[in-house]
Amino acid sequence: GIPVAAVPPFDVYQYGLQATYDLDLWGKNRRTAEAAVAAAAGSLEARRAALLNVETQVASNYIQLRGTQAVLAITQKNLDSAKQLVSLTVERQQAGLTTALDVANARATAAQISAQIPTLTAQRDALINQLGLLLGQTPNSFPPALLAATPVPLTPPSVPVGLPANLLRRRPDVREAEDKLHTATAEVGVAVAQFFPDFSLTGSVSLQALQLKNLNGLSALTYAVGPTLTIPLFEGGQLHGQLKLRKAQQKEAAIGYAKTVLTAFYQVDNALSAYTQEHATLDALTTDTQQSQLALNLAEDQYKQGLVDYLTVLTAQQAYLTAQQGQALARETLGTDLVTLYQALGGGWEGDVTTGNS
Repeated sequence: GIPVAAVPPFDVYQYGLQATYDLDLWGKNRRTAEAAVAAAAGSLEARRAALLNVETQVASNYIQLRGTQAVLAITQKNLDSAKQLVSLTVERQQAGLTTALDVANARATAAQISAQIPTLTAQRDALINQLGLLLGQTPNSFPPALLAATPVPLTPPSVPVGLPANLLRRRPDVREAEDKLHTATAEVGVAVAQFFPDFSLTGSVSLQALQLKNLNGLSALTYAVGPTLTIPLFEGGQLHGQLKLRKAQQKEAAIGYAKTVLTAFYQVDNALSAYTQEHATLDALTTDTQQSQLALNLAEDQYKQGLVDYLTVLTAQQAYLTAQQGQALARETLGTDLVTLYQALGGGWEGDVTTGNS
Protein backbone atom coordinates (compact mmCIF):
# COMPACT_ATOMS: atom_id res chain seq x y z
CA GLY A 1 0.00 0.00 0.00
CA ILE A 2 0.86 3.65 -0.04
CA PRO A 3 2.89 4.68 2.95
CA VAL A 4 1.11 7.01 5.35
CA ALA A 5 3.90 9.50 5.11
CA ALA A 6 3.29 9.74 1.33
CA VAL A 7 -0.19 11.25 1.84
CA PRO A 8 0.19 14.84 2.98
CA PRO A 9 -2.45 16.22 5.35
CA PHE A 10 -5.23 18.27 3.78
CA ASP A 11 -8.40 20.16 4.80
CA VAL A 12 -11.90 19.60 3.50
CA TYR A 13 -14.44 22.42 3.70
CA GLN A 14 -18.09 21.43 3.73
CA TYR A 15 -21.46 22.85 4.67
CA GLY A 16 -25.01 21.89 3.81
CA LEU A 17 -28.27 20.57 5.19
CA GLN A 18 -29.97 17.25 5.70
CA ALA A 19 -33.65 16.44 6.17
CA THR A 20 -35.46 13.26 7.08
CA TYR A 21 -39.16 12.69 6.49
CA ASP A 22 -40.84 9.85 8.35
CA LEU A 23 -43.67 8.45 6.25
CA ASP A 24 -45.51 7.38 9.43
CA LEU A 25 -47.42 4.66 7.59
CA TRP A 26 -48.69 3.09 10.83
CA GLY A 27 -49.57 6.30 12.68
CA LYS A 28 -46.86 6.07 15.35
CA ASN A 29 -45.89 9.74 15.18
CA ARG A 30 -49.50 10.86 14.96
CA ARG A 31 -50.46 8.83 18.02
CA THR A 32 -47.39 10.08 19.90
CA ALA A 33 -48.42 13.67 19.22
CA GLU A 34 -51.99 12.82 20.19
CA ALA A 35 -50.81 11.39 23.52
CA ALA A 36 -48.67 14.46 24.21
CA VAL A 37 -51.55 16.86 23.50
CA ALA A 38 -53.91 14.87 25.72
CA ALA A 39 -51.34 14.77 28.53
CA ALA A 40 -50.90 18.55 28.30
CA ALA A 41 -54.67 19.01 28.40
CA GLY A 42 -54.85 16.77 31.47
CA SER A 43 -52.22 18.88 33.23
CA LEU A 44 -54.25 21.99 32.46
CA GLU A 45 -57.39 20.40 33.92
CA ALA A 46 -55.43 19.42 37.05
CA ARG A 47 -54.46 23.08 37.42
CA ARG A 48 -58.09 24.13 37.03
CA ALA A 49 -59.14 21.60 39.66
CA ALA A 50 -56.55 23.02 42.06
CA LEU A 51 -57.79 26.56 41.42
CA LEU A 52 -61.39 25.45 41.98
CA ASN A 53 -60.36 23.85 45.26
CA VAL A 54 -58.73 27.10 46.40
CA GLU A 55 -61.81 29.08 45.37
CA THR A 56 -64.12 26.85 47.36
CA GLN A 57 -61.85 26.93 50.40
CA VAL A 58 -61.76 30.73 50.33
CA ALA A 59 -65.53 30.99 49.89
CA SER A 60 -66.23 28.42 52.59
CA ASN A 61 -63.90 30.12 55.07
CA TYR A 62 -65.42 33.51 54.31
CA ILE A 63 -68.96 32.24 54.88
CA GLN A 64 -67.93 30.48 58.09
CA LEU A 65 -66.26 33.71 59.25
CA ARG A 66 -69.42 35.74 58.64
CA GLY A 67 -71.53 33.08 60.34
CA THR A 68 -69.22 32.94 63.36
CA GLN A 69 -69.22 36.73 63.64
CA ALA A 70 -73.03 36.75 63.54
CA VAL A 71 -73.31 34.02 66.18
CA LEU A 72 -70.73 35.79 68.36
CA ALA A 73 -72.69 39.06 68.23
CA ILE A 74 -75.95 37.28 69.09
CA THR A 75 -74.26 35.36 71.92
CA GLN A 76 -72.96 38.60 73.42
CA LYS A 77 -76.47 40.05 73.32
CA ASN A 78 -77.79 36.85 74.86
CA LEU A 79 -75.20 37.13 77.64
CA ASP A 80 -76.29 40.69 78.40
CA SER A 81 -79.88 39.49 78.61
CA ALA A 82 -78.85 36.60 80.87
CA LYS A 83 -77.00 38.97 83.20
CA GLN A 84 -80.08 41.17 83.42
CA LEU A 85 -82.11 38.08 84.21
CA VAL A 86 -79.67 37.16 87.00
CA SER A 87 -79.94 40.65 88.53
CA LEU A 88 -83.72 40.60 88.34
CA THR A 89 -83.91 37.10 89.84
CA VAL A 90 -81.65 38.16 92.74
CA GLU A 91 -83.89 41.16 93.40
CA ARG A 92 -86.98 38.95 93.38
CA GLN A 93 -85.31 36.51 95.76
CA GLN A 94 -84.39 39.32 98.14
CA ALA A 95 -88.01 40.44 98.02
CA GLY A 96 -89.16 36.91 98.82
CA LEU A 97 -90.80 36.40 95.42
CA THR A 98 -88.58 33.52 94.29
CA THR A 99 -86.15 30.95 95.66
CA ALA A 100 -82.39 30.50 95.66
CA LEU A 101 -82.87 27.70 93.13
CA ASP A 102 -84.10 30.19 90.53
CA VAL A 103 -81.08 32.39 91.21
CA ALA A 104 -78.70 29.44 90.78
CA ASN A 105 -80.39 28.43 87.52
CA ALA A 106 -80.17 31.98 86.17
CA ARG A 107 -76.47 32.22 87.07
CA ALA A 108 -75.77 28.80 85.52
CA THR A 109 -77.47 29.88 82.31
CA ALA A 110 -75.39 33.07 82.19
CA ALA A 111 -72.21 31.08 82.80
CA GLN A 112 -73.05 28.64 80.01
CA ILE A 113 -73.60 31.49 77.58
CA SER A 114 -70.42 33.24 78.72
CA ALA A 115 -68.40 30.06 78.13
CA GLN A 116 -69.36 30.14 74.44
CA ILE A 117 -67.78 33.54 73.77
CA PRO A 118 -64.06 32.58 74.07
CA THR A 119 -64.60 29.56 71.83
CA LEU A 120 -66.40 31.65 69.21
CA THR A 121 -63.72 34.35 69.41
CA ALA A 122 -60.93 31.81 68.87
CA GLN A 123 -62.89 30.28 65.99
CA ARG A 124 -63.30 33.71 64.39
CA ASP A 125 -59.58 34.48 64.68
CA ALA A 126 -58.66 31.06 63.26
CA LEU A 127 -60.93 31.61 60.24
CA ILE A 128 -59.37 35.02 59.61
CA ASN A 129 -55.89 33.50 59.74
CA GLN A 130 -56.97 30.67 57.45
CA LEU A 131 -58.24 33.20 54.92
CA GLY A 132 -54.92 34.99 55.15
CA LEU A 133 -53.07 31.74 54.49
CA LEU A 134 -55.22 30.99 51.44
CA LEU A 135 -54.76 34.52 50.09
CA GLY A 136 -51.05 34.69 50.86
CA GLN A 137 -51.32 37.45 53.47
CA THR A 138 -49.66 37.74 56.84
CA PRO A 139 -51.68 37.70 60.09
CA ASN A 140 -53.26 40.99 61.19
CA SER A 141 -52.94 42.43 57.67
CA PHE A 142 -56.61 42.28 56.70
CA PRO A 143 -58.59 45.46 56.09
CA PRO A 144 -61.03 46.55 58.81
CA ALA A 145 -63.96 45.85 56.48
CA LEU A 146 -63.24 42.13 56.67
CA LEU A 147 -62.87 42.15 60.44
CA ALA A 148 -66.18 43.97 60.94
CA ALA A 149 -69.18 41.68 61.39
CA THR A 150 -71.50 41.60 58.37
CA PRO A 151 -74.39 39.26 57.49
CA VAL A 152 -73.79 35.92 55.81
CA PRO A 153 -74.15 36.33 52.01
CA LEU A 154 -77.60 35.42 50.76
CA THR A 155 -78.07 32.26 48.73
CA PRO A 156 -80.29 31.72 45.67
CA PRO A 157 -83.46 29.65 46.14
CA SER A 158 -82.38 27.27 43.39
CA VAL A 159 -79.24 26.35 41.48
CA PRO A 160 -79.15 25.61 37.71
CA VAL A 161 -77.70 22.11 37.80
CA GLY A 162 -78.18 21.48 34.07
CA LEU A 163 -78.04 18.25 32.11
CA PRO A 164 -75.73 15.39 33.11
CA ALA A 165 -73.68 15.85 29.93
CA ASN A 166 -73.08 19.50 30.77
CA LEU A 167 -72.15 18.48 34.31
CA LEU A 168 -69.44 16.18 32.98
CA ARG A 169 -68.02 18.92 30.79
CA ARG A 170 -67.91 21.40 33.68
CA ARG A 171 -65.96 19.36 36.21
CA PRO A 172 -62.19 19.64 35.70
CA ASP A 173 -61.52 16.31 37.43
CA VAL A 174 -63.80 14.53 34.95
CA ARG A 175 -62.08 16.25 32.04
CA GLU A 176 -58.69 15.36 33.52
CA ALA A 177 -59.70 11.70 33.84
CA GLU A 178 -60.94 11.78 30.24
CA ASP A 179 -57.63 13.24 29.07
CA LYS A 180 -55.73 10.54 30.97
CA LEU A 181 -57.81 7.88 29.22
CA HIS A 182 -57.19 9.62 25.90
CA THR A 183 -53.44 9.64 26.60
CA ALA A 184 -53.39 5.96 27.57
CA THR A 185 -55.38 5.00 24.47
CA ALA A 186 -53.03 6.91 22.18
CA GLU A 187 -50.01 5.27 23.82
CA VAL A 188 -51.53 1.86 23.05
CA GLY A 189 -51.59 2.93 19.41
CA VAL A 190 -47.94 3.92 19.63
CA ALA A 191 -47.04 0.53 21.13
CA VAL A 192 -48.90 -1.29 18.34
CA ALA A 193 -47.15 0.77 15.65
CA GLN A 194 -43.76 -0.22 17.08
CA PHE A 195 -44.28 -3.75 15.69
CA PHE A 196 -44.24 -2.55 12.05
CA PRO A 197 -41.30 -1.40 9.90
CA ASP A 198 -40.44 2.27 9.96
CA PHE A 199 -40.06 3.93 6.55
CA SER A 200 -38.37 7.30 6.11
CA LEU A 201 -36.82 9.35 3.32
CA THR A 202 -33.53 11.14 3.90
CA GLY A 203 -32.12 13.83 1.63
CA SER A 204 -29.02 15.96 1.91
CA VAL A 205 -27.50 18.83 -0.08
CA SER A 206 -24.01 20.11 0.66
CA LEU A 207 -21.04 21.97 -0.80
CA GLN A 208 -17.66 20.31 -0.44
CA ALA A 209 -14.22 21.47 -1.60
CA LEU A 210 -10.58 21.29 -0.66
CA GLN A 211 -10.27 25.05 -0.78
CA LEU A 212 -12.62 27.55 0.78
CA LYS A 213 -12.78 29.68 -2.36
CA ASN A 214 -14.14 26.74 -4.39
CA LEU A 215 -17.21 26.16 -2.19
CA ASN A 216 -19.37 28.38 -4.40
CA GLY A 217 -18.76 26.41 -7.57
CA LEU A 218 -21.08 23.80 -9.04
CA SER A 219 -18.31 21.25 -8.84
CA ALA A 220 -18.53 21.45 -5.05
CA LEU A 221 -22.24 20.54 -5.01
CA THR A 222 -23.13 17.10 -3.68
CA TYR A 223 -26.53 15.66 -2.88
CA ALA A 224 -28.06 12.37 -1.88
CA VAL A 225 -31.61 11.03 -1.56
CA GLY A 226 -32.54 7.62 -0.28
CA PRO A 227 -35.02 5.62 1.76
CA THR A 228 -34.41 4.18 5.20
CA LEU A 229 -36.11 1.04 6.46
CA THR A 230 -35.99 0.04 10.12
CA ILE A 231 -37.33 -3.38 11.05
CA PRO A 232 -37.69 -4.49 14.71
CA LEU A 233 -36.30 -7.98 14.18
CA PHE A 234 -34.95 -8.75 17.64
CA GLU A 235 -37.22 -6.61 19.84
CA GLY A 236 -40.34 -8.79 19.89
CA GLY A 237 -40.24 -9.59 23.59
CA GLN A 238 -39.69 -6.00 24.58
CA LEU A 239 -42.42 -4.74 22.26
CA HIS A 240 -44.93 -7.32 23.51
CA GLY A 241 -44.16 -6.39 27.11
CA GLN A 242 -44.54 -2.70 26.34
CA LEU A 243 -47.87 -3.27 24.58
CA LYS A 244 -49.13 -5.30 27.52
CA LEU A 245 -48.13 -2.49 29.88
CA ARG A 246 -49.86 0.17 27.77
CA LYS A 247 -53.06 -1.87 27.61
CA ALA A 248 -53.01 -2.31 31.39
CA GLN A 249 -52.51 1.44 31.81
CA GLN A 250 -55.41 2.09 29.44
CA LYS A 251 -57.64 -0.24 31.45
CA GLU A 252 -56.60 1.50 34.66
CA ALA A 253 -57.38 4.90 33.12
CA ALA A 254 -60.79 3.65 31.93
CA ILE A 255 -61.65 2.41 35.42
CA GLY A 256 -60.46 5.70 36.89
CA TYR A 257 -62.60 7.65 34.44
CA ALA A 258 -65.71 5.60 35.24
CA LYS A 259 -65.09 6.03 38.97
CA THR A 260 -64.60 9.79 38.59
CA VAL A 261 -67.84 10.14 36.62
CA LEU A 262 -69.81 8.06 39.13
CA THR A 263 -68.31 9.99 42.04
CA ALA A 264 -69.25 13.25 40.35
CA PHE A 265 -72.91 12.25 40.09
CA TYR A 266 -73.02 11.13 43.72
CA GLN A 267 -71.34 14.31 44.92
CA VAL A 268 -73.78 16.49 43.02
CA ASP A 269 -76.76 14.51 44.29
CA ASN A 270 -75.55 14.68 47.90
CA ALA A 271 -74.69 18.37 47.70
CA LEU A 272 -77.99 19.24 46.05
CA SER A 273 -79.93 17.25 48.65
CA ALA A 274 -78.06 18.93 51.51
CA TYR A 275 -78.65 22.37 49.99
CA THR A 276 -82.37 21.72 49.47
CA GLN A 277 -82.91 20.30 52.95
CA GLU A 278 -80.95 23.10 54.60
CA HIS A 279 -83.21 25.58 52.80
CA ALA A 280 -86.17 23.88 54.50
CA THR A 281 -84.35 24.06 57.84
CA LEU A 282 -83.66 27.76 57.36
CA ASP A 283 -87.30 28.41 56.48
CA ALA A 284 -88.42 26.70 59.69
CA LEU A 285 -85.88 28.59 61.80
CA THR A 286 -86.88 31.84 60.13
CA THR A 287 -90.47 31.18 61.17
CA ASP A 288 -89.21 30.40 64.69
CA THR A 289 -87.31 33.70 64.77
CA GLN A 290 -90.33 35.65 63.53
CA GLN A 291 -92.63 34.08 66.10
CA SER A 292 -90.08 34.61 68.88
CA GLN A 293 -89.83 38.27 67.90
CA LEU A 294 -93.62 38.51 67.94
CA ALA A 295 -93.68 36.94 71.41
CA LEU A 296 -91.05 39.43 72.58
CA ASN A 297 -93.07 42.35 71.21
CA LEU A 298 -96.20 41.09 72.96
CA ALA A 299 -94.30 40.62 76.23
CA GLU A 300 -92.94 44.17 76.02
CA ASP A 301 -96.43 45.57 75.33
CA GLN A 302 -97.92 43.62 78.23
CA TYR A 303 -95.09 44.77 80.50
CA LYS A 304 -95.78 48.40 79.59
CA GLN A 305 -99.45 47.81 80.45
CA GLY A 306 -98.52 46.25 83.79
CA LEU A 307 -99.90 42.83 82.88
CA VAL A 308 -96.60 40.90 83.28
CA ASP A 309 -93.33 41.46 85.08
CA TYR A 310 -89.98 42.11 83.45
CA LEU A 311 -88.91 38.51 83.98
CA THR A 312 -91.35 37.52 81.25
CA VAL A 313 -89.79 40.09 78.92
CA LEU A 314 -86.26 38.82 79.58
CA THR A 315 -87.32 35.22 79.06
CA ALA A 316 -88.92 36.14 75.72
CA GLN A 317 -85.82 38.10 74.78
CA GLN A 318 -83.56 35.11 75.46
CA ALA A 319 -85.82 32.88 73.39
CA TYR A 320 -85.66 35.39 70.54
CA LEU A 321 -81.85 35.62 70.68
CA THR A 322 -81.57 31.82 70.76
CA ALA A 323 -83.79 31.62 67.68
CA GLN A 324 -81.62 34.23 65.97
CA GLN A 325 -78.53 32.19 66.78
CA GLY A 326 -80.07 29.07 65.23
CA GLN A 327 -81.06 31.06 62.15
CA ALA A 328 -77.52 32.45 61.77
CA LEU A 329 -76.03 28.96 62.02
CA ALA A 330 -78.50 27.68 59.42
CA ARG A 331 -77.54 30.50 57.05
CA GLU A 332 -73.87 29.66 57.50
CA THR A 333 -74.54 25.97 56.84
CA LEU A 334 -76.62 26.84 53.79
CA GLY A 335 -73.82 29.02 52.44
CA THR A 336 -71.20 26.30 52.88
CA ASP A 337 -73.61 23.80 51.28
CA LEU A 338 -73.84 26.12 48.28
CA VAL A 339 -70.05 26.25 48.06
CA THR A 340 -69.92 22.45 48.21
CA LEU A 341 -72.52 22.28 45.43
CA TYR A 342 -70.54 24.83 43.44
CA GLN A 343 -67.46 22.61 43.66
CA ALA A 344 -69.46 19.46 42.86
CA LEU A 345 -70.82 21.12 39.72
CA GLY A 346 -67.34 22.12 38.64
CA GLY A 347 -67.90 25.86 39.03
CA GLY A 348 -68.57 28.19 36.16
CA TRP A 349 -72.33 28.39 36.65
CA GLU A 350 -72.37 31.40 38.98
CA GLY A 351 -73.27 33.66 36.05
CA ASP A 352 -76.51 31.68 35.59
CA VAL A 353 -77.80 32.62 39.04
CA THR A 354 -80.10 35.57 38.49
CA THR A 355 -81.52 35.78 42.00
CA GLY A 356 -79.80 35.98 45.35
CA ASN A 357 -76.39 37.31 46.25
CA SER A 358 -73.74 34.65 45.63
